[in-house]
Amino acid sequence: MASEESAVTTIVNLAGEAKLTREGVKAPGYAVVSICKSLVAGGVVGGVSRTAVAPLERLKILLQNILCSEITYFILPSEI
Repeated sequence: MASEESAVTTIVNLAGEAKLTREGVKAPGYAVVSICKSLVAGGVVGGVSRTAVAPLERLKILLQNILCSEITYFILPSEI
């Protein structure tokens, strides 16, 4: 019974592959190229976004440091 099921499964798989071939489905190599293009595009977009945001992040850190130094400056004389 198991051999009959495996034979039927094999025939169904072969029929499916033949149908895809007749319909002109592109080869798996196309999928690899598409994935590579997506990875490169994602890398470029990530680099551009980080480059655009970096000055704002630096400004945020500078403002945080300025506020901390002013708070420390005003707190220290009152404790003395």
